[in-house]
Formats: sequence, structure tokens, C-alpha cells
Amino acid sequence: MPYYSRAEFLARSAAIAAALGLGAAPACGSIAPPVGSPPLASRGGGRTAPDLVLLGGRVYTVDDARPRAEAFAVKNGRFIAVGSTDDVRNLVASGTEVIDAGGTTVMPGFIDAHCHVAGVAELVNVNVNLPSIADIQRAMRDRAAETPPGYWVIGSMYDDTKLAEGRPVTRRDLDEAVPDHPAMIGHRGGHT
Repeated sequence: MPYYSRAEFLARSAAIAAALGLGAAPACGSIAPPVGSPPLASRGGGRTAPDLVLLGGRVYTVDDARPRAEAFAVKNGRFIAVGSTDDVRNLVASGTEVIDAGGTTVMPGFIDAHCHVAGVAELVNVNVNLPSIADIQRAMRDRAAETPPGYWVIGSMYDDTKLAEGRPVTRRDLDEAVPDHPAMIGHRGGHT
């Protein structure tokens, strides 16, 4: 069985597991092939062997009826079996690539070419999605009053297009509101 580095394993399993999100897998625990697919491999039989088998994982299947599995087999880019490690191991033939997941979680690929994760910032930062610079200054000043000296006062969700003054917040605006703390505000777009 070949050894894969963490990066190689993640790259390979992400590509394979992405198909799970497409509904191509049978129910967990089932090793029957999907309708219309070639028969599964067996060690002694001349039937089609899987190209790849992943064993020993915690596979999230995206199947509400059976959301978890330990292993799966893939042939020609399609899942032909999903189930227990023991069941899927029986499908391995001489040409099958085997990946031992070692108990790691395998999930469908989540593909987002441009993502801004902001949930934590919204929980801990000052919400400065306000209609004026004066309102932003007041919100930052209020947070600074309850922030220990030397700690940052950070505002998020800033939107310069909504401000009554028709201009962006400046360093001087922040210095006036929060003179004794390091301070910054982040734009709601995540880039500035």
C-alpha cells in the first residue's frame, strides 16, 4: 500500500469526495453497485475492479438516510461502493489504488473561489454598519471604554457607500474616537 503525505491524501480525497456531493454514492453500508454500472470486483473473479479504494475513514456521505461510512470504492470517477472498511476491502484487486485514511474525516469538496468568513468577527468586533461617521465613532468609543489598555478596538461591516457625510472614515476620525487604543475598522467586503 503506498504511503501518502497529508497534503497528497487531502488533495486526492478532496477530489474523490467531491463526487459525494453529486449524489453518485449508494447508501452507506451498501456495497451493491448503482443501477446500470458494471459488476463490482472480487479477488478471484474477472469482473471490473475499482480504480481506487479509501479505507478506514470517517466518510460524510451527504446521504440523510445513512450519513456516515468508513470506506468507498471508485471506478472511472464514479462511486461503485460505500460502506464498512471490511466490505469495501473485499473489492480490492491487484490494480486498485488503496488509500488508508487512518481515521481522518473525508467530506465532499467545498469549492468556493472567493470566500470571506466573517462569523467570528461579527461576534467579537464592533458592528460599524452605521449611517454616519459620528455613529461609527460613538460605537468605537463605547467599545474602547470597556476595553483594557493596549488591546485593539476593531470594527467590522463598515460600508463607506452608506455614510451620510459622503466620504470614508479616516485615521483621524478613528484617532478622535479611540485615542488610547490601537483601532481599525474593516470594510464589509473584506478587502479593506
